[in-house]
Amino acid sequence: EGSSIGKVVLEATVDATGSVASTKVVQDTTGIPELVQRAESEARTLKFSPPVHNCRPVPFIYTYTRNF
Repeated sequence: EGSSIGKVVLEATVDATGSVASTKVVQDTTGIPELVQRAESEARTLKFSPPVHNCRPVPFIYTYTRNF
């Protein structure tokens, strides 16, 4: 154990409520679809405090990197 399989990098679109609305795979060096699905599942559980612009929360893109 202890050896690295690779990493998955996602762009998570976060809506104005702070929830992850969608994910897009930017990089996958694992080549294992199940690990990509796990990273996407983990990213979707995240909650954020979105940035505020003109007194309103605004959507943003969060880069999620998961090493396996």
